[in-house]
Amino acid sequence: MARMSEKRLLANLIIGFLLSFYLLVYLIIHPPEIFEEAKVLRVIDGDTIVLEENESVRLIGINSPERGEKYYDEAADFLREMIEGATIEMSKDKTNKDKYYRLLRYIYVDDIDTDEKVFVNLEIVRNGLANVYIIEPDNKYEKKLRDVWQECLDTEINLCEPSTHKCSECIELEEYNSKKDEITLQNNCNFSCELSDWSMKPEGRKTFTFPIFFLGAEKKVLIKTGEGNNSLDVLFWGKYKNQDVWREDESVFLRDSDGKLVVYEMYE
Repeated sequence: MARMSEKRLLANLIIGFLLSFYLLVYLIIHPPEIFEEAKVLRVIDGDTIVLEENESVRLIGINSPERGEKYYDEAADFLREMIEGATIEMSKDKTNKDKYYRLLRYIYVDDIDTDEKVFVNLEIVRNGLANVYIIEPDNKYEKKLRDVWQECLDTEINLCEPSTHKCSECIELEEYNSKKDEITLQNNCNFSCELSDWSMKPEGRKTFTFPIFFLGAEKKVLIKTGEGNNSLDVLFWGKYKNQDVWREDESVFLRDSDGKLVVYEMYE
């Protein structure tokens, strides 16, 4: 009887140890979210703010239009209305600061009407004022961000508004080659398409603006990162000749001269 009790005690100790070990491993892999409270001094643009302590914060997982780009003012105003002067809660992912020494944070603010927390990063994407921009290892909310981007595409607002250009149904992304840092576009129509002032970009801020260019009927054009002489079938993106533009996991946005979406493709 005593021996049975000893075995039972030992078994319970082993089970308790294993449960504690698995719990510890789980907490290491999935640490609980820790929130910091702060007050917003001012909004810089659609994805950057300054706190009262004069600390700059870059919202994780999103990229809003740069100054001079379509919807830059709307994105900044949207964020300004949501959080400027407000007390917010922030949480981080894996990386604390970026190369510009800005805090990298997810931001939450109380909704005055519902008294619920609003996930600000998500709302900017949902309203078509930023695209998803994931830089590893900060991917905690990638699925949620991509889900609301799909909502934006479905509602067709702002950055998700589809082009009505006559060539918007003609141009497709035929090949994506991240290793060679190049992209091939195809014109599937039986007439020439002017792509002058169209733009193409990845999730980040680098943007290729087409020079005066006509893509012939049922023709292809290769856009290469680097320097060279443009031709009827090859265009060079010389500005970033020493930088990789296209990542292995990347999204491609092709927009017409009015900034409306012609092609959106995600590569994994």
